[in-house]
Amino acid sequence: MSAGQLARRLLGDRWFPVVGRLYRRLFVDLRKVAEGLPKVPEGGHVLDVGAGDGELVNLLLPLNPGATATLIDVAPAVGGWLRADLRDRVELMPRTSVGAYAKLGRRPADVVILSDVLHHVPLAERPGLLIDLRDLLAGRAAKLVVKEVEPGSWRARLYYLADRFITGDRNVHFIRRDEVRKLVQGALPDAACEETDLYRRNRPNYCLIFSVPGRQEGTDQRA
Repeated sequence: MSAGQLARRLLGDRWFPVVGRLYRRLFVDLRKVAEGLPKVPEGGHVLDVGAGDGELVNLLLPLNPGATATLIDVAPAVGGWLRADLRDRVELMPRTSVGAYAKLGRRPADVVILSDVLHHVPLAERPGLLIDLRDLLAGRAAKLVVKEVEPGSWRARLYYLADRFITGDRNVHFIRRDEVRKLVQGALPDAACEETDLYRRNRPNYCLIFSVPGRQEGTDQRA
């Protein structure tokens, strides 16, 4: 049992979210992450991959009142901290990978979010995850958001130690911004990349937004 799992058991459902939010704030300000994310079109849909407790969606949906969201995670539970007033706008899908979700033929996503997901994915499996995302989009225009941690600083080292020994992930491996660009564009070569101001406001966290063109749009660009 990891230290995080022990804390969850000891604190219970009432107090663990309170302490958990304070603990997370030591490493990342999710409000600053949410403020830099692309606007979701009216009536649009967000797919949060590896959504965990759902805290990012708690901050994102109020900024996009016409949007809905699906939270998927390979873990046995997802969205445990989701606000009650947002519940009717969110679908929760635990034990669901990107590949499994794509096979279900659910509603297409306008914004796909990978927030602190890649550094938990083993190195050899990361290209496959991006290929699954490409297949999920199936030629449809969308924004792909990748929020990660730039390695190399003392804060990044503390973040790493917390993930490894408190969260309990023995395979955590942070990824640089240039590596993310290369990884995403290996699967989605037409995707244009821009960086939000998150690194300036909340380093070592950074956020890259990839604009994935639709099939027709991509054809026009190459013509």
